[in-house]
Formats: sequence, structure tokens, C-alpha cells
Amino acid sequence: MKNLVYRYLGTLLLSIIGLSASSQTSYTPYDYFPGIIRAYKPAYEPNYPAWGKMLYDYPVNFNDVSGKFKA
Repeated sequence: MKNLVYRYLGTLLLSIIGLSASSQTSYTPYDYFPGIIRAYKPAYEPNYPAWGKMLYDYPVNFNDVSGKFKA
């Protein structure tokens, strides 16, 4: 019985850690500049255009993003 409780608690703990780690992947170091409000950044969507997806990468290359946007 104790083994079952420990297994349940371990699974619960790993689930919580996994969920908290996955929720933090949408931020880049650019989002931590002073004056940036991270909560205003929209969540990543797989149906964004190519240039929109590039804004969630680090480092962002302005020339590449600008070229994809113009195309």
C-alpha cells in the first residue's frame, strides 16, 4: 500500500514539474528586457505564418524575419 502511495505522489510531482516547465518555453531572453510585459505576448500557435513563428526563436534575425514578412 505504501508503495502505491509513493508511486502516486511521484507521478503527481513529475506531472506538476512537467506542466510548469512546458508553460515557460514560450519566452525568450528578449521578453525579460525592462519595460516588456510578458503577459501581453500571445501564445505560440502552429498556424502562424513563417515570419510569426520566427519571432518565438532565439536569437531573432531581423533581416530574415523582415524578408519573410515582405514575401
